[in-house]
Amino acid sequence: EVNMGYNGSENFAKGYRWGFFPSIALGYNISEESFFEPLRKVITSMKLRGSWGMLGNERIGSNYFPYIALMSFGNSLFYMADGSVVSDKTARPAVLAVEDITWETTTSTDLGLDVNFLNNRLQFHFDYYWKETKDMLLNIEIPYFMGYNNPSTNAGKMSTHGYDIEVAWNDQIGDFKYGVNVNFSDFLSKIDYMND
Repeated sequence: EVNMGYNGSENFAKGYRWGFFPSIALGYNISEESFFEPLRKVITSMKLRGSWGMLGNERIGSNYFPYIALMSFGNSLFYMADGSVVSDKTARPAVLAVEDITWETTTSTDLGLDVNFLNNRLQFHFDYYWKETKDMLLNIEIPYFMGYNNPSTNAGKMSTHGYDIEVAWNDQIGDFKYGVNVNFSDFLSKIDYMND
C-alpha cells in the first residue's frame, strides 16, 4: 500500500505553504508459502509487516498566520502637565513576523510480526517503531525589551523509539467463550535539539 499527500496550509507564507508526505506499508504472509506447510499444525499463520511514512503538522496554536506582523490596539491614560487625564487609543506591534516558518514533519518506521498458534487460540503481536520529528512548531522566548509576544517558529527536533507486545488467548468451554489479553509497551523520547 502506498499513499502520497501534498498538503497546503494558509498558516505559512508562499514558498513554505506546501508539503509532500508519502507513506508505504508492506506485508508478507509467510504462512501462505508452500515451505510453511509442515508447521501448520502448530502455527496457524505468520505475517511480517513493515511501514514507513511522513506526517505533517501545521497546528501552531493561537498564533495564526505567524508570517504576518500583528498590531495590538488598546486604551492608554496620559497625564498632562496641568494634572488632567486624557484617555486615548494606542497601537503597538504585538507579534513578530516569522516568514520562513513551515510544516512540522514526523517520519515514522515500524516493523511488526503477527503469529497465531493452535488454530488462532493463541495470538502474538510484536511491533518495534522509531520516529523523528523535525522543525517542531514551538513558541520561543525573546527578550522582553523587544516588546513582542513570543513568536512561533520551527524550533526543535525530537526522536522516539519503542516497542509493543500483545499476547492473547481466546478459547471456548462448552457454550462459554472467554479471552485474555496481555499488553506490554515501552518507549523513550529524547529532545535532540531545541532552539532558545
